[in-house]
Amino acid sequence: MERIRSLRKNAEAADTPARMRRSEKNEQKNIRRAETAGSSGSCSDPPASEKRSVGEETSITVFSYAKINLSLDVGPVRPDGYHPVDMIMQQLLFHDDVRVSFEEGKVPGENLRRIVLSSSSSDVPKDSRNLAWRAAELLSKRAGTDVPEGTVRIEIVKRIPVAAGLAGGSGNGAAVLHALNALWKLNLSFPDLMKEGAKLGADVPFCVMGQAAGNLNLPENIRTYPAAASAARATGIGTILSPVHSRRMPLVFAKPEISVSTAEVFRG
Repeated sequence: MERIRSLRKNAEAADTPARMRRSEKNEQKNIRRAETAGSSGSCSDPPASEKRSVGEETSITVFSYAKINLSLDVGPVRPDGYHPVDMIMQQLLFHDDVRVSFEEGKVPGENLRRIVLSSSSSDVPKDSRNLAWRAAELLSKRAGTDVPEGTVRIEIVKRIPVAAGLAGGSGNGAAVLHALNALWKLNLSFPDLMKEGAKLGADVPFCVMGQAAGNLNLPENIRTYPAAASAARATGIGTILSPVHSRRMPLVFAKPEISVSTAEVFRG
């Protein structure tokens, strides 16, 4: 009997690399394991903001978390094309990394500031179709001449599957709002960022809220705002948010090979 146990143990140990390889293959097929975010909202801290002297590049990395809907009720379409919703949104610890940097200096032929976006995923658009790009454009216009001319660089390390209903794009947009507010010292309030986020999309305000709870390198007035939370009830078109208790639990989700945009789903 002892020999059988010993053989079984050796077989399991020998099989470990194979199981790891199978696990990696599963991840490549968009099989994901994740956890919901607890009350702290973060499993580890993002890198501290990198501050350098004026005229040199300045950067900050923001964790852009995925989200799921724990419940979802959708009403009939409104005259403006939106559907009223009532849902519970939960942030996950699973995240993209969004690094935003700004380098001062006049850009020939550009209006004040140039936006350059790159990503580890070929599925991510690198232009104004990307909410991260549009978020940079939005805050650049709001900042006006209060911020010097220069180049905004957005680098996205993509882990959240694209077009999976996990708010990957919305989260990236929210991350850029947070990053530029911090880098440019715009001193926007938490409600200000929520309003700017709503201009980009219905899921963005929740991502702003969740990232405020989960990124310890953001300005203190954002991190400590009472509505910064990793779970919320969303009503209206999804932008009226009320924090709710967040529970930490493991979960597994699978992304099929097909991709469907949220807008297409709501249009039926």
